[in-house]
Amino acid sequence: MAKEITMQDVAEYANVSVATVSRVLNQTGKVKEDTRARVMDAISTLGFVQNVSVRSVADTLGREQARQNSLILLLSSDGAHRFDVVLSSAITKQALRRGYQTVYLPLRVANVEWERVEDILIRLAPAGIIITTQAMPCAPVLELAKRFPTVICSSLIDEINEAGIAGVTIDNYSATYAATKYLLSIGHRKLAYIGNHSSFAYSRQRMAGFHAAMKESGLPVRADWTFQLFSADYFLAEEAAKELFKNEELPDAVLCCADVFGMAVVNVAGQFGIRVPQDLSVIGFDDLDIASMTTPALTTVAQPVVKLASQACELLLEEIGNGTARNRRVILPTDLVIRNSTGPKDGAASR
Repeated sequence: MAKEITMQDVAEYANVSVATVSRVLNQTGKVKEDTRARVMDAISTLGFVQNVSVRSVADTLGREQARQNSLILLLSSDGAHRFDVVLSSAITKQALRRGYQTVYLPLRVANVEWERVEDILIRLAPAGIIITTQAMPCAPVLELAKRFPTVICSSLIDEINEAGIAGVTIDNYSATYAATKYLLSIGHRKLAYIGNHSSFAYSRQRMAGFHAAMKESGLPVRADWTFQLFSADYFLAEEAAKELFKNEELPDAVLCCADVFGMAVVNVAGQFGIRVPQDLSVIGFDDLDIASMTTPALTTVAQPVVKLASQACELLLEEIGNGTARNRRVILPTDLVIRNSTGPKDGAASR
């Protein structure tokens, strides 16, 4: 039996993306004439026959069809950040309660595979899409929102200036600002910061909140006490903490933009004979289960995971039903949960 020729085969033969092949086939979007010619030549040479039944479902997807479809496509990160996994699980549960199933598509944040997304969209024709990944190009997101009811459940919504997309997130700037001010209020003045890379919207927002609170208090942000890690990885944070504690002068508090970072700091501090919280206060972010499992338990910024998931589903169902949610943006509050990893300054450790 002859192998079925797919859009991927055509794309590889023409040396273009699957999305480009789709645009040529459906006469949507801008495609250069020479590129269009290469795609058409590949189609002719390979004998590609478009799956009209599947394609027609995707092409004619409208509000009425969306109401009859019970499938939601969840575009999330590849699981490198524990919080993304927890949020995706919460969205899946909330969707099931409303009679919808989710298809989870993990994407590597640094290399979003849009060709794979396009192929899945064609084959599944979901009722709607929820995006939880933190770093994606704006242009493809806007394109998705034109074709399918779409909700962004991450700080990525702050990067989308155009109207037409619903979103739910937290105020990362204010949350980190408040956490920093708390440390300052209990006497700490030498603050270090461990965050993620600036390619993430939430990372930029949290860093800005930290800087603002420090500047307002007339305190410097030291470069040798600031770390921006490429992923929310415990071992990367562990190495950062070891580098931090090798300095002659040590901070009296560390603000971390993830609980796993805070956990690493607490553990490495013990290896260096630094007591938490007597010598060093540590704050995390997210309030995952591990935050209460460390010794001492971690003070952290709690994100309202269930509310984020529930609100994302509500916005999507409203958009599927009548298209009235597309311009709504919801910002949910966070809470600073005080545990035993922070305390009043009692003589910062130094060497």
